[in-house]
Amino acid sequence: FRDGWSRIRGSMQGLHVAKQKQLVRAAAGHRPAVFKAIRGGGTHTKSQLMNQLDYLTTKSTHIVDSSGFLDGKAKLEAREIKDLTERFAKRWEGGFKPKLGQTTHMLMSFPVGTRGEDVRDIATDVAERFFQTDEGHFDYIIAVHEDRDHPHAHLVLNRRSQEGEFFFLGRNHRFNYDDFRLAMVEEAEKFGVRLEATRRVLGPMLPITAIAFIAYGLMFTSTLPSVILEQLFMTPEGIFGIPIAVSATYMVLFILFGSLVERMGVGQLFMDFAVALTGRQVGGPAKVACVTSGLFGSVSGSAVANVMTTGTFSIPLMKRMGFKPAFAGAVEAVASTGGQIMPPVMGAAAFVMAEYLGVGYLTVAKYALAPAILFYVALFAAVHFEAKRKGIGSVPKEDQVPLKIVLLERGHLFLPLAIIVGVLMMGYSAPYAALCGIISVVPVAALRKTTRHYVTVDNILDALEGGARNVLAIAAACACAGIVVGVIDITGLGLTFSNFVIEAAQDTLVIALFLSMIAGIILGMGMPTTPAYIVQVALLVPALVKLGVQVEAAHLFVFYFAILSAITPPVAMAVYAANTLSHAKIVEASWAAVKLGATGFIVPFMFVYEPAILMQGSVTEITLVLLQATTGVILLAAALQRYYFGRLSNVLSVVLFGASLLLIYPDLRLTASGLVIAGIILAFQRSRNPNPKSQPATHT
Repeated sequence: FRDGWSRIRGSMQGLHVAKQKQLVRAAAGHRPAVFKAIRGGGTHTKSQLMNQLDYLTTKSTHIVDSSGFLDGKAKLEAREIKDLTERFAKRWEGGFKPKLGQTTHMLMSFPVGTRGEDVRDIATDVAERFFQTDEGHFDYIIAVHEDRDHPHAHLVLNRRSQEGEFFFLGRNHRFNYDDFRLAMVEEAEKFGVRLEATRRVLGPMLPITAIAFIAYGLMFTSTLPSVILEQLFMTPEGIFGIPIAVSATYMVLFILFGSLVERMGVGQLFMDFAVALTGRQVGGPAKVACVTSGLFGSVSGSAVANVMTTGTFSIPLMKRMGFKPAFAGAVEAVASTGGQIMPPVMGAAAFVMAEYLGVGYLTVAKYALAPAILFYVALFAAVHFEAKRKGIGSVPKEDQVPLKIVLLERGHLFLPLAIIVGVLMMGYSAPYAALCGIISVVPVAALRKTTRHYVTVDNILDALEGGARNVLAIAAACACAGIVVGVIDITGLGLTFSNFVIEAAQDTLVIALFLSMIAGIILGMGMPTTPAYIVQVALLVPALVKLGVQVEAAHLFVFYFAILSAITPPVAMAVYAANTLSHAKIVEASWAAVKLGATGFIVPFMFVYEPAILMQGSVTEITLVLLQATTGVILLAAALQRYYFGRLSNVLSVVLFGASLLLIYPDLRLTASGLVIAGIILAFQRSRNPNPKSQPATHT
């Protein structure tokens, strides 16, 4: 307790937090990733900096210098401190005197027992990740202190980079506390040092939700505490229910598969494949992001992880080609979020859905295929229209890769995915298919020289370890969701809530769907997709089924909104993740994400009213409905981006928006009306401007 308290007391890493909360966080066994900016620690003059360095580097046990000159030393001598000060001061020339000082003093603290060498190496890796990048090179000195029970690393940063950029640490900025803490956790794991940052990364919504439901059961119902405990721990309707069982059978294998293929270079394959397919088209960089994130997300199943993996390439490229930062981040966030609805792998919640529905996983993938295609068609169209409106061209030639070379060098990495799909289509179970995929990954990667270097013992072990850690996180989330489901079941809250939705909707399906959408987005805020879906199944699906919605459509309906909460303000986790790379205003990025993902909010209503979108019905019926829906979502994207066959005025955008909704609704007369309106707008634009040309964008 004393260790935890002494490490986090005071300003709580720059945030004013109640003492009671600090005491809770200092409880025994808690190992927080502590990163602080020392208040008043910035220096304004050479004299102040020399005094600070004298204090920090004469008590140290390890020194790390960004330039490498002083690496390996334990302490610094007076001459070395003076030379270091002069080196830092050279960047201060020009007369500018920042209010917070010319330097920033930061501290990384580690739990009792952490070796000084590990503290040095972890702090070095964190510093290099943020301060030695293509976007900027900052001078810094790290001094490790071991004079207390908990070792810590002091980092003094020269605030002006070699490129002239000024460092600023704050929330929702390029440099922010959450990113530094997360980096500490990730780098510490490489050295066997376990730190905790889960609450800061994902937020407290899931445990708070579970606690709220338990409190409801204890305080607002007549259910005895012993009965609730028995329900949660001794029956299959609580913690040890379907979700935790699925995580122990289906999810563990597919997550290990995803971790292995990532380590074998499939991420680079997806990136090169996307560039080869779409890089030469109008708006190529954004279309590359759509394809890459869709492919990668179908394997990873995590929107935030997808953003941070593919966005590091796609977002800077989009910005460089002329897309606004907010739009670039929104494209990546929406495309990454859609990966969870794209077969063959989809997100972990799809396996839970298969168990709830009592069908095979391949059946769920079949239901999800057409809606996912509509989602990406609309996103692709929105990107195309925005690029035409802005006059943004293709990916630069130096970044383009011929498709033939991509397939020759890395195309064989598609084989494990093909094996999984093939085994599923042969009628085998999903766990068996995943196992076949896992077994095939390493031999397939070893087939060609271009990927053989990935096949090492360390790489394979790292992949298995990373997969196992991800499984633990999902299993914990499923168990927490099981608490909510157990309370809902024992208290009858599900039936009560269903009756409330039906009464509020006055037995009108469209109102009930709208209320369920709002409830689903709220319940999914800040929560991983799987537990959000599980909770919504217990609360919302019964009401929809009572109103005549097919069971499969009802489950997919809540599944969609559990996913789309990642791009829906105010808690849009995928947008926030993308914003750390795009550095846009979060409000602009969130609004852009909602516009780009608009089809995702409409498609669930479509398949509720038209089951053919779920591949149910004759081939002719399915084909006609999908053509109609595809036309509708393309027109919707055109209206929202205000570009059709030329720029659209506000009035024409509204009219085209209405036409798109007429096409989306499954009615022949309305469809014909929508097509007529769209045709009239097209004819009007062509008469005004027979050869519309967009203005070329300025590349920066």
